Amino acid sequence: MEKTVDVVGEFSQLWLDSSDDALKKKYRSCAESYVSANHNLDAVRSGLYNPDVLQEISGWVDNVEGGMKSCKREFGGKSFDPAHVRNRNKEYRNYVEIVRTATNKILSN
Repeated sequence: MEKTVDVVGEFSQLWLDSSDDALKKKYRSCAESYVSANHNLDAVRSGLYNPDVLQEISGWVDNVEGGMKSCKREFGGKSFDPAHVRNRNKEYRNYVEIVRTATNKILSN
């Protein structure tokens, strides 16, 4: 969760610092995607202690991945990426994979 807040802060700062309108739009879009991802991760964390919603957790993790893919599309291909967003996205994807693996383990018990 802390990592998501850090990433959103970084995107927000990139948005503020950029003078390129196209990049500002991409940074804003990615920040919004990560805010949504953080919301879904909060739901996952809360859901782990609530047996009534355990089956919904996988969908929430899917939503997190969807937000990351949305940001990845913003900087896909040979898109200009001075802040190395693709690398940040890859790092974050590793954290989400840990969440998915742990969630699947819990749901299989």
